[in-house]
Amino acid sequence: MLELACGASASALTLAQMGRAVTAVDVSDVALELLVRAATELGLDERIDASPRDLYAYRPPTRAFALVFCRRFWDPAVFAAGCDAASVGGLVAWEAFLHDPAEGGPPIDPRYCLAPGEPASLLPTGFRLLAQSVHGEPERRWVTMLARRSAGISFATPWLAIGGAIRDEEDVRELLDAGVSHVINCQVRVDDAPLLRGRVDYLWNPAEDDREAKPAAWFLRAVEFVRQARQDPDARVLVHCTEGRARSPAIAYGVLLASGYSREDAERAVLAARPTALLRYRDDADRALGSLAGDVPPRPSRMEPVSNDEATGIGSDVVAIFQRRLAHLRTLIEDLDQEALAWRPGPDTTSISNLVLHITGSMTSGFRLQVGDSRERDRDAEFSTPPLSAVDLVGRIDAANRELEQYRDRLTLADLTEIRPRPARNQAWPGIQVLLNNFGHVMEHIAQIALTRQLYQRR
Repeated sequence: MLELACGASASALTLAQMGRAVTAVDVSDVALELLVRAATELGLDERIDASPRDLYAYRPPTRAFALVFCRRFWDPAVFAAGCDAASVGGLVAWEAFLHDPAEGGPPIDPRYCLAPGEPASLLPTGFRLLAQSVHGEPERRWVTMLARRSAGISFATPWLAIGGAIRDEEDVRELLDAGVSHVINCQVRVDDAPLLRGRVDYLWNPAEDDREAKPAAWFLRAVEFVRQARQDPDARVLVHCTEGRARSPAIAYGVLLASGYSREDAERAVLAARPTALLRYRDDADRALGSLAGDVPPRPSRMEPVSNDEATGIGSDVVAIFQRRLAHLRTLIEDLDQEALAWRPGPDTTSISNLVLHITGSMTSGFRLQVGDSRERDRDAEFSTPPLSAVDLVGRIDAANRELEQYRDRLTLADLTEIRPRPARNQAWPGIQVLLNNFGHVMEHIAQIALTRQLYQRR
């Protein structure tokens, strides 16, 4: 996330509390110092990059941010740079004062105000306006605008396209107008089925863009899906991830290898379609599919391949990540008294005590699912149990920590790649996706506890 002209920014703090990394840009040292101080108090300083920059000279990296936003500041060149920084499928949210001579306009220099129709009229090609509206009184009015950079569809061959996230009905119409009949979705947290059901054939083939080696099964599922699709000579397949830069180009490259393309020709076709593609998983595709390519043996592996039985280290690494979160959770609650643990910021909110029970219950059930442990979790009790003392809650955290410890040697690569049913959601996910979603869920609630603690202390 990128916030321009941020000031002391409550928005940056809110996004950081949601687990987002925020780059906060402002020329004022004083405002940024206040922001950093507040972030440090909330334990969010590692998520906020706040350093003074001249907005007129600052040029953020191209297509690097899922959200670019700015409030009560206007300069056309800064707006253009902000749009350039939005990622494929990313959002630009802008608010600035409107200069309307007929109404007198605000008592500020009109050079720093919007003309009628702006900023939407200045959106670069490739952006879709989602909303623009005028607010305020005649003597001081402002405009809010929300726009999205189109994910776009780029064909590497007449039958294979690469794209970014499918977010709404307009994106669906775009792919249908392009003749797409089959879709492969590589995203982990977003299932396209509700948008695409009954309109195209669909494969959800999730993987994290984490720069880690990708298993052969990930490529082979996509190759088999495309092989069946191409039994229809008119079929057109779209493979997409969030931005169309890493995972979907890798799958497209692998599909082309399996279709007889040489490595050079497959790479050339992918980069011609998506010049910004990062073929960081090309070596993994070579190992999985190189024997089908029309050229030489695959490149050497980045790492020695291991069998599931040999991959005992993976369990230790995964458990350690979650145990660090439990250690952080313990430091947040162990010095709180009963009143603080039971306190709720509002009528429809949750106490710290119940949040701790929910975090430990969610975390342990996520690991049990990995190894086929069918023990039932009483989720309702996590929210209905009367407030516990800090001693009791620390005991629950320590018990969860001990339970996670047993998975260090039990959890294997096979556990993480096997599809796990989730009856409560009527879904089935790979084990790694279950844990990744669980981790994000835990992080959100730990941030909620930190905020509730802060609100209690300032009440």
